[in-house]
Amino acid sequence: MQRPEAVQADGPIPPGNRTWYSDKLPRYAHDVARARQLLTEAGLKDVDGDGIFETSAGKPLAIELLTQRGHAIRQRGAEVIASDLKDVGLTVNVVPLDVSALIDRLTKGTYDAAYYAVAATDTDPSANLDYWLSSGSFHLWNPNQKTPATPWEAEIDMLMQQLTGLTDVRERQARFARVQQIIATELPTISFAAPSLMTATSTRVDGIEPSAITPYLLWRADTMRLAPPR
Repeated sequence: MQRPEAVQADGPIPPGNRTWYSDKLPRYAHDVARARQLLTEAGLKDVDGDGIFETSAGKPLAIELLTQRGHAIRQRGAEVIASDLKDVGLTVNVVPLDVSALIDRLTKGTYDAAYYAVAATDTDPSANLDYWLSSGSFHLWNPNQKTPATPWEAEIDMLMQQLTGLTDVRERQARFARVQQIIATELPTISFAAPSLMTATSTRVDGIEPSAITPYLLWRADTMRLAPPR
């Protein structure tokens, strides 16, 4: 049986991060009719009957989707998203940018939408508070906040500050599971897929504990040891 190259991601933490992954997040089925219904309820209209939505005033509507120039996978991914959204009636223009220009737009919040990959520096979420906290320097939705813009962001702030100060693993996991649930419900970011990764070592090595982030094998190099002769 061939192993899938990726699995569906329901939230920001991949299944490979077993300590922090939550399997109790809401899942959203692919439903074009429901998507069009939600867009109609949001005030958009297909004024000329061509299947593409306009604003409630009948003006053309186009969403700018930023992505990384020169990165074949991300550019192709952005094009697939644009194609899928066209099926529900949205016009999406893919705009590839150099990394520096893309990061500048993201951190300033001057974008409609972006397709990109954010790499964690640690499997423990408390090591990346710049992303999770509303005041964080790499908080990508409602950036540069002095105070939380929404009640749910305030709750995330509280939960992340609590789990950072706790030592009990289960209490920390419970708080971060709630953070993931908020993200999966409010959807400031949408996760698409988590890649399946394979690692290989010599039979002369024992104590391997692969990590969900790079470097996959050397992340826990302290557990590695030479295997006894067999």
